[in-house]
Order: sequence, then structure tokens, then C-alpha cells
Amino acid sequence: MTVRRWPRLVLALGVLSSLAGLGATTGCMQTRDAINRVQPDYLDKSQLIPVTYAALVNGTDPGALSTDMVRREPQWYHQITIVDKPATTGSSGVTSYTQVERINWEVTENYLVARQAYDRLTNAQTNPNQAQIGNNPRRGEVVAIYGIDSHFDIRRAYNGTTGEELNIVEENNSDRPWYVRRFMRVDWSRNLLDSFSPLDYSLWTGRVQMEPQASYFNNPDDPNRPVFDYGAFNGQDGVLRYFDVTNRAVLHPESAGIPGQPGIPACLLYDRITDSCQPADILMRQSFYRVDPMRDYQPQSLDGHRMERFGFFESDRQGYSAYLNALG
Repeated sequence: MTVRRWPRLVLALGVLSSLAGLGATTGCMQTRDAINRVQPDYLDKSQLIPVTYAALVNGTDPGALSTDMVRREPQWYHQITIVDKPATTGSSGVTSYTQVERINWEVTENYLVARQAYDRLTNAQTNPNQAQIGNNPRRGEVVAIYGIDSHFDIRRAYNGTTGEELNIVEENNSDRPWYVRRFMRVDWSRNLLDSFSPLDYSLWTGRVQMEPQASYFNNPDDPNRPVFDYGAFNGQDGVLRYFDVTNRAVLHPESAGIPGQPGIPACLLYDRITDSCQPADILMRQSFYRVDPMRDYQPQSLDGHRMERFGFFESDRQGYSAYLNALG
């Protein structure tokens, strides 16, 4: 009897052909690079507030942050310099600058705040038993404020139903509370605090009027573009060591006072005929330089005798005496 095996043979060949096709298809499949939708110009919070940020990530309540944590944060030198200004407007010229301040940073939901890292009045603001406004452990006076546009983490997008990760890297601003999201995007276009500038005296006396303008110089070829310098610092790599941003303001013509005519434009006076009667742009660079904790610099207290003998320019700092119950 003859056994017919053709149907089984055809079936076997069909299965082998399908497996071979599947193998060829699998061999052609390659992992694609993730689509990165993260926009540039963001800042890692751990570069500015590593101590308090680590505490918040580890579960510390924002209201439980202590003054000791703030004292252990990195400190920065801060100075503002006029980098562009017409010579015919105002009494302060290009390269006029503020005194150097030593600051540390505070990150809130809406603002990045630079505060003095020392007590303006020695022994007057360090009482640990004295409650601060809103129990804020940061007590230094504010010298700069910038708005924060967003707080976010950088992670893969995922299916909201199954949790399966997608091939997209994005800015996630919803999964965690704002204070534990690692990154933030700061609006560097304007310092919201304009009372600390190289034009302080002229502004206080009313000789000039200044209107800050929101401007962000982000062209890579612009000399006023933001500069962020990362590198080795104190034994660590990838540390933000220095950064600066440039802000714009409109400076109105300087005014002068004469008997019977207070506040007239200075450009109308005979000895000020070179002054302009028109407003002008002014550019001020806000510079921040991280303080090296390993520096062996020691401040020295100077009295008035050296000033009288050698003409040193002193920076006076008042303090509080609990014994005398007075400032001095």
C-alpha cells in the first residue's frame, strides 16, 4: 500500500519558511534612539542648593528645613557691572560696578532668590530662638530675584494606563511635587529686584530713572549671551563654577536741581550740553562665581587709623552689642 506524505511535507516546508522569514525580520530590527523633547537652557537644582535638595528628595518636609542646612549650602560671589551704556546718559559709565556680595540661593516655586550669606548686622540676626517670618531658615537680605518658568524631571514618557515606557524623553512636570523635581528653567531675561545696581546712588537721589526691560540674549554669537562654566571644582567634575547673564534697562536722561527749578533735565544746562535728552539702553552683567571653601583667605578687621595714614577704602559693617543693647 502506498502512503501519501505530500500534504505533511508541504506543511513542514511552510512552517520552515515562516520561521526563516521571522528570523530575517528579527535580524533587521534595530533599537532606535529615543526622541529627545527636552529643551535647552535648564539648570540642575543640585548645582545651587545640593544640601537642601538632597534633604527634600530623601523625604524632609519643606517646612522642616533648618538654618544649619542653609549654612552648608555653596556660597557665591555676586557683582553687577555696566557693560554697555552711552557716555551721554547718566553719571555712571561703562565698567561701573557694585560691591561684591557673598550670597547663597533659595529656590521657591516661582522664584530663584539670591540672599546675602551673612548677617548684615553682626550678632543681630543669628538668634536661633527667634522665629523668622514664615519660619524661613534663610535670613540674608535679598540682592537678586529671577522668575522660574517650570520645575521638571527628565524621563521617558509612558502609557498612562499600562505604565509602559515610550521611546520619547521629555520634561515631566507632574509626577512629583515641584520641590523634588531635579531641574528648573529660569527666566534670566530680567532681575526682578532693580534696587541693587551700579546706579544706586543716582537712583536714590532721583537724578536718573531706570526701567528694566525683559531681554534674553540667546544667540551663540552674541557677546552678551549667558555664560555657564562647568568643570572640576574641589575634587568633583561637572560642577557649575561660574555663570553670568546680561540684563537690559532703559535709562532716562539725568535730572539736576537749581534754585527755583528742581528736577530739570541736565541736558538743558550750559555745562551739560554734551548730555543727551533722549532715553538710552543700558546693559548690566550679573556675575556669579562659586566660592572655593578650600581658600585660605582670612578677613582682617581694619580701624580708622590705617585709613587716615594710607587712604585705604574701607567697607564698614555695623553690628549689634547685646551688652550695650545698641548698634555700633
